[in-house]
Amino acid sequence: MAAYSPGVSWRDRRNHGLNDRVLLAVIDALCPHEEPFDFDATSDVLGELKSFLPFLPGALRLGLPAGLALLEFSGLLLPQPRGSGRQRFTRADRDSRRRTLEAWLHGGGIREAMVAGLKALSLLCFYQHPSAQASLGIDWQARADKLTLERARLLAAVASQ
Repeated sequence: MAAYSPGVSWRDRRNHGLNDRVLLAVIDALCPHEEPFDFDATSDVLGELKSFLPFLPGALRLGLPAGLALLEFSGLLLPQPRGSGRQRFTRADRDSRRRTLEAWLHGGGIREAMVAGLKALSLLCFYQHPSAQASLGIDWQARADKLTLERARLLAAVASQ
């Protein structure tokens, strides 16, 4: 599964299949967009998330597309949270999608498990994105370099004793 180019937006529905469109809409709803995260990493997060999917147990790999299809059409089939219209998930605005995901997260059962897993994967991939780390002032390479130098100093001090 190839990663998507950074320029692809979840709104560009023609270039993605149903599962990708729903995943892009889920990622867009779950990941922060407020300051300091004023960048769009949705397609990068999708690529990272999809790279993890082959490692899921077989039953989850088979059930995920069905769960995503149910999520996509739940607005037409199931009662919706207050303030959410009767429409497909990918056509709803971000707030409506967030309310739907929140309702599923507190609904229990298999829907809760699916949304909890997608939320964990989405946020993990989002906060590993270089733009998110830069926004938070995290520089792992500089930290690793500093710790390596400190360890070398400690080893040299022990060796000289």
